[in-house]
Amino acid sequence: MTGVMALHKRLREETRTLHEDLEHAVAIDEQISSRTRYCAYLARLWALYSAAESALGSHDFSALGFNYGACRRSQLIESDLSDIGVDLVNLRNAIRPKAPALPTIEHALGCIYVLEGSALGARAMAPEVETKLGLTGTYGAKFFWGYGEEGKPIWRAVLASINAIDPVSSEAERVIQSAQATFLFFRRWLPECSAAVTTSAVA
Repeated sequence: MTGVMALHKRLREETRTLHEDLEHAVAIDEQISSRTRYCAYLARLWALYSAAESALGSHDFSALGFNYGACRRSQLIESDLSDIGVDLVNLRNAIRPKAPALPTIEHALGCIYVLEGSALGARAMAPEVETKLGLTGTYGAKFFWGYGEEGKPIWRAVLASINAIDPVSSEAERVIQSAQATFLFFRRWLPECSAAVTTSAVA
Protein backbone atom coordinates (compact mmCIF):
# COMPACT_ATOMS: atom_id res chain seq x y z
CA MET A 1 0.00 0.00 0.00
CA THR A 2 2.90 2.29 -0.83
CA GLY A 3 1.77 5.87 -1.27
CA VAL A 4 -1.46 5.40 0.67
CA MET A 5 -1.87 7.60 3.74
CA ALA A 6 -1.94 5.66 7.03
CA LEU A 7 -5.41 5.70 8.53
CA HIS A 8 -4.49 7.72 11.63
CA LYS A 9 -3.09 10.45 9.36
CA ARG A 10 -6.21 10.40 7.20
CA LEU A 11 -8.28 10.50 10.36
CA ARG A 12 -6.41 13.56 11.60
CA GLU A 13 -6.94 15.35 8.28
CA GLU A 14 -10.64 14.49 8.05
CA THR A 15 -11.35 15.70 11.59
CA ARG A 16 -9.07 18.74 11.58
CA THR A 17 -11.83 21.29 10.95
CA LEU A 18 -14.07 19.75 13.60
CA HIS A 19 -11.17 19.71 16.07
CA GLU A 20 -10.35 23.36 15.45
CA ASP A 21 -14.00 24.38 15.69
CA LEU A 22 -14.35 22.59 19.04
CA GLU A 23 -11.24 24.28 20.44
CA HIS A 24 -12.54 27.68 19.38
CA ALA A 25 -15.99 27.05 20.86
CA VAL A 26 -14.66 25.80 24.20
CA ALA A 27 -12.15 28.66 24.66
CA ILE A 28 -10.14 26.77 27.26
CA ASP A 29 -8.40 29.89 28.58
CA GLU A 30 -11.79 31.16 29.71
CA GLN A 31 -12.68 27.82 31.30
CA ILE A 32 -9.62 27.96 33.54
CA SER A 33 -9.93 31.65 34.43
CA SER A 34 -11.46 30.86 37.86
CA ARG A 35 -12.19 27.80 39.98
CA THR A 36 -15.91 28.34 39.57
CA ARG A 37 -15.69 28.24 35.79
CA TYR A 38 -13.21 25.38 35.97
CA CYS A 39 -15.60 23.29 38.08
CA ALA A 40 -18.48 23.91 35.68
CA TYR A 41 -16.27 22.99 32.73
CA LEU A 42 -15.07 19.78 34.38
CA ALA A 43 -18.65 18.81 35.20
CA ARG A 44 -19.64 19.16 31.54
CA LEU A 45 -16.52 17.29 30.48
CA TRP A 46 -17.31 14.50 32.94
CA ALA A 47 -20.83 14.14 31.54
CA LEU A 48 -19.47 13.68 28.02
CA TYR A 49 -16.58 11.39 28.87
CA SER A 50 -18.69 9.18 31.11
CA ALA A 51 -21.41 8.90 28.45
CA ALA A 52 -18.88 7.96 25.78
CA GLU A 53 -17.07 5.52 28.08
CA SER A 54 -20.38 3.84 28.91
CA ALA A 55 -20.99 3.33 25.19
CA LEU A 56 -17.48 1.89 24.85
CA GLY A 57 -18.17 -0.56 27.68
CA SER A 58 -19.89 -3.02 25.36
CA HIS A 59 -16.64 -3.63 23.45
CA ASP A 60 -13.76 -5.93 24.35
CA PHE A 61 -10.41 -4.54 23.20
CA SER A 62 -8.24 -7.34 24.58
CA ALA A 63 -7.64 -8.77 21.10
CA LEU A 64 -6.23 -5.36 20.13
CA GLY A 65 -3.80 -5.39 23.04
CA PHE A 66 -5.34 -2.97 25.52
CA ASN A 67 -7.94 -2.65 28.27
CA TYR A 68 -9.66 0.69 27.87
CA GLY A 69 -11.54 0.40 31.14
CA ALA A 70 -8.26 0.51 33.07
CA CYS A 71 -7.63 4.20 32.31
CA ARG A 72 -11.01 5.87 32.11
CA ARG A 73 -10.68 9.63 31.96
CA SER A 74 -14.00 10.18 33.69
CA GLN A 75 -12.49 8.71 36.87
CA LEU A 76 -9.80 11.38 36.87
CA ILE A 77 -12.39 14.11 36.37
CA GLU A 78 -14.51 12.79 39.24
CA SER A 79 -11.47 12.80 41.49
CA ASP A 80 -10.63 16.37 40.49
CA LEU A 81 -14.16 17.56 41.19
CA SER A 82 -14.16 15.84 44.55
CA ASP A 83 -10.84 17.50 45.43
CA ILE A 84 -12.24 20.97 44.89
CA GLY A 85 -15.52 20.48 46.67
CA VAL A 86 -18.07 19.33 44.11
CA ASP A 87 -21.04 17.30 45.31
CA LEU A 88 -20.54 14.03 43.38
CA VAL A 89 -24.04 12.82 44.23
CA ASN A 90 -25.54 15.74 42.32
CA LEU A 91 -23.05 15.23 39.54
CA ARG A 92 -23.87 11.55 39.08
CA ASN A 93 -27.60 12.23 39.22
CA ALA A 94 -27.42 14.85 36.47
CA ILE A 95 -28.87 13.92 33.10
CA ARG A 96 -26.09 13.06 30.69
CA PRO A 97 -26.38 13.52 26.93
CA LYS A 98 -26.48 10.31 24.94
CA ALA A 99 -23.23 9.47 23.18
CA PRO A 100 -23.19 8.44 19.51
CA ALA A 101 -23.87 4.75 18.90
CA LEU A 102 -20.81 2.50 18.59
CA PRO A 103 -22.09 -0.67 16.88
CA THR A 104 -18.71 -1.97 15.71
CA ILE A 105 -15.15 -2.11 16.97
CA GLU A 106 -14.20 0.37 14.25
CA HIS A 107 -16.75 2.86 15.57
CA ALA A 108 -15.31 2.31 19.04
CA LEU A 109 -11.78 3.03 17.82
CA GLY A 110 -12.91 6.27 16.20
CA CYS A 111 -14.47 7.37 19.47
CA ILE A 112 -11.39 6.47 21.53
CA TYR A 113 -9.19 8.35 19.07
CA VAL A 114 -11.07 11.54 19.93
CA LEU A 115 -11.31 10.91 23.68
CA GLU A 116 -7.67 10.03 24.13
CA GLY A 117 -6.39 12.58 21.65
CA SER A 118 -8.32 15.32 23.45
CA ALA A 119 -7.03 14.16 26.82
CA LEU A 120 -3.46 14.14 25.55
CA GLY A 121 -3.98 17.64 24.22
CA ALA A 122 -5.16 18.75 27.65
CA ARG A 123 -1.73 17.82 29.02
CA ALA A 124 -0.26 20.90 27.34
CA MET A 125 -2.56 23.08 29.45
CA ALA A 126 -1.66 21.44 32.77
CA PRO A 127 1.09 23.93 33.74
CA GLU A 128 -1.27 26.84 33.07
CA VAL A 129 -3.99 25.23 35.20
CA GLU A 130 -1.46 24.96 38.01
CA THR A 131 -0.29 28.56 37.60
CA LYS A 132 -3.78 30.09 37.42
CA LEU A 133 -5.68 27.87 39.83
CA GLY A 134 -3.07 26.23 42.03
CA LEU A 135 -4.23 22.74 40.99
CA THR A 136 -1.81 19.90 40.29
CA GLY A 137 -1.51 16.37 39.01
CA THR A 138 -2.24 15.10 42.50
CA TYR A 139 -4.94 17.60 43.47
CA GLY A 140 -7.66 19.02 41.29
CA ALA A 141 -6.01 18.67 37.86
CA LYS A 142 -5.45 14.94 37.43
CA PHE A 143 -7.37 14.96 34.16
CA PHE A 144 -5.05 17.56 32.68
CA TRP A 145 -1.91 15.75 33.80
CA GLY A 146 -3.32 12.37 32.74
CA TYR A 147 -2.11 8.87 33.49
CA GLY A 148 1.50 9.52 32.54
CA GLU A 149 3.52 6.48 31.50
CA GLU A 150 0.62 4.19 32.39
CA GLY A 151 -1.54 5.65 29.64
CA LYS A 152 1.01 5.62 26.82
CA PRO A 153 0.67 1.91 25.94
CA ILE A 154 -3.08 2.36 25.42
CA TRP A 155 -2.59 5.29 23.03
CA ARG A 156 0.06 3.35 21.11
CA ALA A 157 -2.22 0.29 20.91
CA VAL A 158 -5.12 2.42 19.70
CA LEU A 159 -3.01 3.99 16.94
CA ALA A 160 -1.62 0.58 15.97
CA SER A 161 -5.14 -0.84 15.77
CA ILE A 162 -6.31 2.08 13.65
CA ASN A 163 -3.32 1.81 11.32
CA ALA A 164 -3.88 -1.94 10.91
CA ILE A 165 -7.10 -1.07 9.06
CA ASP A 166 -6.96 -0.59 5.29
CA PRO A 167 -7.26 3.23 5.01
CA VAL A 168 -9.49 3.00 1.93
CA SER A 169 -11.85 0.32 3.24
CA SER A 170 -15.37 0.38 4.61
CA GLU A 171 -13.87 -0.32 8.04
CA ALA A 172 -11.82 2.87 7.73
CA GLU A 173 -14.95 4.83 6.86
CA ARG A 174 -16.57 3.61 10.08
CA VAL A 175 -13.59 4.80 12.14
CA ILE A 176 -13.69 8.23 10.48
CA GLN A 177 -17.46 8.57 10.75
CA SER A 178 -17.35 7.74 14.44
CA ALA A 179 -14.51 10.16 15.17
CA GLN A 180 -16.42 12.91 13.39
CA ALA A 181 -19.60 12.05 15.30
CA THR A 182 -17.69 12.16 18.60
CA PHE A 183 -16.26 15.60 17.81
CA LEU A 184 -19.77 16.81 16.96
CA PHE A 185 -21.07 15.31 20.23
CA PHE A 186 -18.50 17.32 22.17
CA ARG A 187 -19.12 20.40 20.06
CA ARG A 188 -22.83 20.28 20.78
CA TRP A 189 -22.60 19.80 24.52
CA LEU A 190 -19.23 20.88 25.92
CA PRO A 191 -19.48 24.66 25.45
CA GLU A 192 -23.00 24.91 26.91
CA CYS A 193 -24.12 21.54 28.30
CA SER A 194 -25.59 21.89 31.80
CA ALA A 195 -24.73 19.57 34.67
CA ALA A 196 -26.11 19.78 38.20
CA VAL A 197 -23.07 20.72 40.25
CA THR A 198 -22.68 21.93 43.81
CA THR A 199 -19.26 23.34 44.64
CA SER A 200 -17.55 25.13 47.49
CA ALA A 201 -14.93 26.54 45.14
CA VAL A 202 -14.63 30.30 44.97
CA ALA A 203 -13.67 32.43 42.00
